[in-house]
Amino acid sequence: MFTNPDIKCLRMFRGQHSAPRATSTGGVASHLSRRFLRNRRGFSMILVMLAVAFSLALTYGFMRTQVTSLQLTQNDTRRDLALEAARTGISAGLLRMQSASWVGIADTYSRIIQQDSTNLVTCNVTFAATASSEVAGVPDAELPLHVSITSRGNWTSPRDSTLTVTRTIRTVVRLMPRIPGRTARAGDVISATDQSANPENYQATLSFTLTTTANSSTSLNFDPGTRIEGPVWLSRKLALFNAESWSNSIRSTMLTEIGNQYGSGSSTSFVHPHPLNGPIRFSSNPSNSIQTDLSRLKTSWSTTTSSPSVAALNPSSWQSYRLYDRGPVYQAVVLGSSLSNVTLQPSATNPLGVFVRLGNLDVYDQVNIQGTLVVTGTLTFWGTGSTVASYNWVGSNGTPVVDGADQWPRLPAIAAKNLNFSSSSRVMIEGAVHVDSQLSGGGGDYTNPPTNPVSLTGTATATRGQQPYSTVQLSGSPDLSSITGGQNYAVWLANGTTGRWYQIQSVDSNARTLTVVGEAVATSPVPCRIQLNRSQFASLHGPVVAGTVDLNNENEWSIWSFVWNNTYSNWNSWNNNAQSSGKPRISFCDWVANPNNLTNTGWFVPWQTAVYGMQLEPTVSIQPTTGINYLANAPLFTPYSSTGSDSAASGYRWKIVDWREDI
Repeated sequence: MFTNPDIKCLRMFRGQHSAPRATSTGGVASHLSRRFLRNRRGFSMILVMLAVAFSLALTYGFMRTQVTSLQLTQNDTRRDLALEAARTGISAGLLRMQSASWVGIADTYSRIIQQDSTNLVTCNVTFAATASSEVAGVPDAELPLHVSITSRGNWTSPRDSTLTVTRTIRTVVRLMPRIPGRTARAGDVISATDQSANPENYQATLSFTLTTTANSSTSLNFDPGTRIEGPVWLSRKLALFNAESWSNSIRSTMLTEIGNQYGSGSSTSFVHPHPLNGPIRFSSNPSNSIQTDLSRLKTSWSTTTSSPSVAALNPSSWQSYRLYDRGPVYQAVVLGSSLSNVTLQPSATNPLGVFVRLGNLDVYDQVNIQGTLVVTGTLTFWGTGSTVASYNWVGSNGTPVVDGADQWPRLPAIAAKNLNFSSSSRVMIEGAVHVDSQLSGGGGDYTNPPTNPVSLTGTATATRGQQPYSTVQLSGSPDLSSITGGQNYAVWLANGTTGRWYQIQSVDSNARTLTVVGEAVATSPVPCRIQLNRSQFASLHGPVVAGTVDLNNENEWSIWSFVWNNTYSNWNSWNNNAQSSGKPRISFCDWVANPNNLTNTGWFVPWQTAVYGMQLEPTVSIQPTTGINYLANAPLFTPYSSTGSDSAASGYRWKIVDWREDI
């Protein structure tokens, strides 16, 4: 039998403290066995519940992972759809810009790319002028040729419009205008051109150095000291050498002597300074007296049934303009009533350098304009050291800002109602000149700056720099110690039987170079000479169109009739004596150009000094330029349009220069 202590120990072993006392050994064992089994089943249930909970946790975590993964996949898909839509928009935008029907930078474009129960994909395209911050390394002068295309691709939930994804692409493209005379590249259609066409009547004048359009009695009137190179087209009468107080015999002798001395070559290559270095076209048959004068000068002429005409100046077409059709609109700079000691150049907001004066404009000393000067009234040059040069697409150090800058079109240098050069002015114009009414003045005297006379000869080459300057490289080792800058001296660069004077702005004796005023280009050495610069003159380089031209203001030649008679008599006597003694004859032109022959005959200073004489060297010269595309107005470019075999070449052509995604 178990004693009580033994039973207590058994209870403790089974973990029970107050089990009922068994009445027999078998009953106690059965009870303990049942209690043990119940405890085991409870523990197993806990284990099962823990296993189920853990399984549920794993399943939930897996489901969450799957949902997150699905959401990420959907987001990536939506972003990809939005990006592809943006790319589609850029492609569509480029195609629109390349079409002749493109409306310009104000154009917008929207399109649905995909639409179903789960996706709505669209693109929106806009065009704008390019800011300097958008593309690096582009000169300000070239920036207006660039356009920014912004394409936004959008994914939107069809069920919830607040759920959106946007991707953005911005592309910068540059206009590549097709200009006549360009070198054809692969895929280029050489017949296609984007250069704007001139009005037919203006285009007809560009083959002439000077064209007059008014139906007044006299189209062109000038005196000694004027030189017009190249062909001339006159609407009416020509008058020349009529203001001088000389007899008919002296006048006819002067014309004949000029023709014999300087007109010995062909009518297109008369030697400088012959006053008319080209044929003249009249709109009606000239009078017998004019025919005689031209015969004496050996200048050829012809008539045509057409009369020159050019549209009148339209100020509004200049105050705001486009560089290319359908491009951004720019505003010209409006000027006051006078200019002095100022430089005006193109800018980012005025890329062609258009400067407008609504009224009269007086230009005084040291005014340099790179671009186009438009004056609705009378433009008068009073001072010295001034230049106006139509923008030639060349930047600093002569570096072109565009490819093929020589072929790019240029606007007129001057467009005005009236243009006048005072006798005290010294001005150079480079580019076409369009004057509605009258071009007048000139008559500057022959005085030189008060400095040491110099006469150097040699050969030189020349390269252009930023307007208005060029660099002349002298050959050999000339002594330039006596040559100073500041336009006190000038260098003559020959071009066949003619040439041009360039004012010397600065001198580098060591490098043997001269910085000169004007666009000078000479790749091979040409004859040159350096001497004192003229104090007053007007030098025009480019086609000139005016209503009438009156350069009848040459004070140097306005001498009393008895002085002319005495000089003429002395010349005849000298040649008679020379002929008797076997000496060569002197022409009347050379006789009056020698100041030693002007003494004791009533001449006054400066003609009778040792420096000056009655020279034919012009104080007003109009010279042609070659190989330059002149346009009457902006825009410079209009997209090519054709329905023929080259219709695929219609529209502008653009070059992608920058591409950025997700900006």
